[in-house]
Amino acid sequence: MTKLKKPNRTAIPQESRRRAELQKEIGSRCPFCSSEDVGHFEIHHIDEDRTNHEDPNLLLMCKPCHSKFTKHEWPLIEAREKKDELLKDISYLLFQSDLENNFDYTCFNMQPQNGRLPENNGNGSTANLYVIDRYHFIITLKQIDGRIWKGELILEQKDYGRLLFRYEGNMEFEFGRRECYLKQIVTPEYRDDILFFKPLTDLKDYGNEFMRKRNSFNIANI
Repeated sequence: MTKLKKPNRTAIPQESRRRAELQKEIGSRCPFCSSEDVGHFEIHHIDEDRTNHEDPNLLLMCKPCHSKFTKHEWPLIEAREKKDELLKDISYLLFQSDLENNFDYTCFNMQPQNGRLPENNGNGSTANLYVIDRYHFIITLKQIDGRIWKGELILEQKDYGRLLFRYEGNMEFEFGRRECYLKQIVTPEYRDDILFFKPLTDLKDYGNEFMRKRNSFNIANI
């Protein structure tokens, strides 16, 4: 039987940018051996077509694990299943599984600070998230007193990022940084997308807060 020759690999368009996105997708650790001590991650073409540079066909991993696939010591289906698992992870479903790239959230306060009390219900403020890409978001928050502040959220891992925000108005100026943790709760009736914010600065800050968006659906119909 004549062995089919693999096509020569072609250059990956915008490889540096896409490599950075793929590294965020795996949380900067090899998705197979979980090693974080990796000097250089290698790009694996899941279907072994080295001219197919579509995002669903690319997976980053360490050199030893990549070698297992290229030498066919590991079945190719394992790479496909791992990619599918990553694509179904929190940061992908959050924001990206809806039809539009604008999402409105109800805001809550979690910690007494500066005269504010924890909220069991929405505190009257709402936030809109605008998707730049799956790791980069612009947040516009409208507070109940009419103030508006804007922030930029950048995910560093699948479920963690940092928010830089600022507010100007009424002779006031506020700014701050927050850690952001993403969580998702799914039941047969709804999916909750939750963003939990923890202050990194204490300048006029208001303690821990979170944003919540409930998407009602019947999971059996998805």
